[in-house]
Amino acid sequence: MKILFYSYLQLLLISMNTVNVANGRIWLSIVFSFLIGIAWCVGVKGVANGSLREKLQYCTGCCLGCGSGVALSNLFV
Repeated sequence: MKILFYSYLQLLLISMNTVNVANGRIWLSIVFSFLIGIAWCVGVKGVANGSLREKLQYCTGCCLGCGSGVALSNLFV
């Protein structure tokens, strides 16, 4: 379940950062990029050596994070 959370967080931040970059929000882009780096460093190790179940949890978290990030970003645009 931890892997699902980290992948959700990564894609949430990435999709929100994409909107920040597209709208020229430089400072928010810098902050979000830093947070993406932290989430990636913490979460990537478990997936690389994980089981199929853990990899599917990662993929599920990515899907949910992307959708949530786009929805949240559209609230602030």
